[in-house]
Amino acid sequence: MGRAISERLARAGARIDLLVNCAFWGPPGSLEETDEAFWDRTVDSCLKGPYLCARAVYPSMRARGKGAIVNIGSAAGKVGEDNRSAYCAAKWGLEGLTAALQIELHKEGIRVQLLSPGATDTSFWRDHAPGLTEEQLAHFIPPETVAEALVWVLSTPDAVHIPDIPIYNYRNPFEGKGPPFET
Repeated sequence: MGRAISERLARAGARIDLLVNCAFWGPPGSLEETDEAFWDRTVDSCLKGPYLCARAVYPSMRARGKGAIVNIGSAAGKVGEDNRSAYCAAKWGLEGLTAALQIELHKEGIRVQLLSPGATDTSFWRDHAPGLTEEQLAHFIPPETVAEALVWVLSTPDAVHIPDIPIYNYRNPFEGKGPPFET
């Protein structure tokens, strides 16, 4: 699939300067609830998708000797979370993919970086954790903060290597509570 996309881009004369891998699917699910289809959908969205997209834009970036790939990871890619084994595994895998591509693509002039935000105020939380209070939601990271971090990391000089930017909540929205997905 990645090869077909890169061939279509080349035929169209497309010039790719930047890829931001921000796809996400990862509702809660216990080990017992996480069947193979659930696992595959999570890993395909959070890990395989970024791999395929990076592979698709690589020829264009390599031909020009420059480009940037930014993967949006997660704080869940650094610590385990209750009932999120598939999501945590996929985001930890994205960290590994990013680290490997940082080394491999650097020699081609392509920067690869990772942003790892904590709980961010997206529709996911309202759809999958409807019991959250307004006080908890007020502690979530605004999406604009993640966007500002993205713009900032892209504005750093090429010689500056920032492998990961963790973005933490000033106050944990789940502090003093049970797991965020308790029913």
